[in-house]
Amino acid sequence: MKVVVVDLGVGNIHSLSSALGFLNAEHVVTADPAVIPTATHVILPGVGAYDAAMTEMETSGLAAPIMRHACEHKKPVLGVCLGMQLLFQGSEEGKLRGLGILSGAFVKLTSEGQLKVPHVGFASVYGYRDLSLFQGFGASSAFYFTHSYALMTDPLGANVAYCDHHRTFVAAFQKGNICGAQFHPEKSQSNGLRLLANFLEL
Repeated sequence: MKVVVVDLGVGNIHSLSSALGFLNAEHVVTADPAVIPTATHVILPGVGAYDAAMTEMETSGLAAPIMRHACEHKKPVLGVCLGMQLLFQGSEEGKLRGLGILSGAFVKLTSEGQLKVPHVGFASVYGYRDLSLFQGFGASSAFYFTHSYALMTDPLGANVAYCDHHRTFVAAFQKGNICGAQFHPEKSQSNGLRLLANFLEL
């Protein structure tokens, strides 16, 4: 196994690397597109502005090998937070098109009463089938979120997990080899470690 964590220059890569180290997963953090073809698993993390991350993906040459890894070679890929958003067609946050591996676009969350935007903190995730990426979580589990945009429509044919923040949104999903988590598994304590371990088993 060789896990490649894509470094877009946005996000807390150190926390994710520490979580993978705790799981004894051989991994490398890199922005070099030439390393992607050597990976068994690719993790695409990110925090920050959508267009800035997508521009970095294109200018660095990372977009094409990530697409080949996921779509042609059918190897596991996990998008985390902004990285999950980049797997889809776009977001209201930016003007650029995403990778478009999956159909759908992200919309801005709305605040109401005590529910503020951004959505920050631990929240219950539910609705998934207890297998593969979500193996061992039972009916629901708590994960740590920090985001202002979310996917409101299910990826077709995916095992989908949900969360509620004024509206129900897609908290995570698995469609074959392609996975995404709007929450941060590296900040979600034992549940996050379990999800990462499940991903590494794909």
